[in-house]
Amino acid sequence: MEVTKINNPCLGLCLDTGHSFVGKEDVDLSKNVLECGRNLFALHIQDTDGKKDRHWLPGQGIINWAQFMKDLVSIDYQGVLTLEISGSPEFAERNVDHILPKAMESIKNVLKLRESIGRRRS
Repeated sequence: MEVTKINNPCLGLCLDTGHSFVGKEDVDLSKNVLECGRNLFALHIQDTDGKKDRHWLPGQGIINWAQFMKDLVSIDYQGVLTLEISGSPEFAERNVDHILPKAMESIKNVLKLRESIGRRRS
C-alpha cells in the first residue's frame, strides 16, 4: 500500500464500506481493513447489496458487521465513524426527523457489536 511508503503520521486512509464493493466481485472487507491497519483514519459505513453504492443502513445489506467490528478491534481503530445513508430510497426526499431515529438505532447496533467484541478481548 502506497501510503505506508510515505510514512507520515498525518497521512491516512478513509475506508467506505459501500464503495469497497462497487464494480468488484469477491470483496474481502476484512482484508481491506487489515491492510489499512494503523493507516486507517476514518470510516464511512453503509450497507450495500454488493452491486452498487446503495447507502443503506448497516444490517440492510450483505456486509457482515460483526466481522467488520472484529477487524476494527484487531487493528485498534480509534478514528472517526461516519454513517453514510443519504442515497437510501427509504430516506429519499424525507427530512431528518424521519431519518434520524432509524439511523441512530442502526449505529447503536453497530457500536454494541464493537463493545461486545472489546469486552471479550479484555
